[in-house]
Amino acid sequence: KFPSSRIAFIKKRIEHKHSNLSSKMKRVKQNSFEHDETGIAVWFVRNLFLLGLVGVMVVLGITTFLILQQSETQLAETQYGSIVERALQKAATFSTQRLMATVSIASYVSEMVPDAEPWPFVTVKGFMRLSTNLIQTKS
Repeated sequence: KFPSSRIAFIKKRIEHKHSNLSSKMKRVKQNSFEHDETGIAVWFVRNLFLLGLVGVMVVLGITTFLILQQSETQLAETQYGSIVERALQKAATFSTQRLMATVSIASYVSEMVPDAEPWPFVTVKGFMRLSTNLIQTKS
């Protein structure tokens, strides 16, 4: 059998452990409540951070779209201006060549028929062949 002092010692230990267990349970409950509040705060901050990232992505996407749109518009305007400038230059060159061919043919005919009386009713044989050859030469 156990001595009474030993039994008393065991009872004190059990009571002490029970009281320690009760205080630990209280602390666990408090910590779990604090943990729940901390978990909610962490969840809120994470979602706020993700929302901020989505906002940044939207702003960057819109900015990139606007920059690309402006760049494409500027490129199209530059190319259009270049093409139109070359076309106008070619048209001016072509018109100048035609005008010079006409002037050359007129001076040729005036040398062939120097009298002013028959003008403007002058006939030159082979005029079409001469004028066609002259225009092709100028081109």
